[in-house]
Amino acid sequence: MGSLTIRPQSTSRSDTIPLAILMISGAGIATWTLASAAGRIAELVGGGPVRVRAQLAGTDAGARIAAGAPELPIEIETARLVVPDPTMTTVVPLVLEQVLLGLVVLIVIACLLAVAASIMRGRVFSSANTRLVGAAGAAAILGAWLVPLCATVGANDAIAQLLGSGFVGAVFVVEPFALVSIAFVVAIAITTFGVGDRLRRDTDGLV
Repeated sequence: MGSLTIRPQSTSRSDTIPLAILMISGAGIATWTLASAAGRIAELVGGGPVRVRAQLAGTDAGARIAAGAPELPIEIETARLVVPDPTMTTVVPLVLEQVLLGLVVLIVIACLLAVAASIMRGRVFSSANTRLVGAAGAAAILGAWLVPLCATVGANDAIAQLLGSGFVGAVFVVEPFALVSIAFVVAIAITTFGVGDRLRRDTDGLV
């Protein structure tokens, strides 16, 4: 009695081409993200002024949209601050933000590339693929919380340096729709791979 598996040659060109494109794109995204994170870390630890992005809680301000125009009341939700001489309490969380971002992207893409490579070899449903999908989902969900948290800590310290200690202006923002969407997709993917793997094991020895 043999086992029911998908033979490598059963994967058609129409299947492998999108997977190959996905793998190339994933490698490119990982490379760009890591290079961007490395550049940002170099800026943070290199000394001198540092740009800090802050998510504000609807701060009121005034602005002129053209020369000679009257000042209009506006509400600022996002601002890019320039800190002339940032302290370690600003730099450390912002560096950690970039490290976590790079690590999350690397884990997610590495797991998905491993799944894609397994599918190209004709192995779609397996315990290994189910674990890889779960690991990618867990990393994405944790990153959606931890990365903006580190950014908020660094932004608040930067604001305190510019305006005086005790002032907190940045807010911690997590997009609920994006987070729920990630969790939903992850749950569906884990369920699909888990059911497929269970069906594969149940049919082992039947063919």
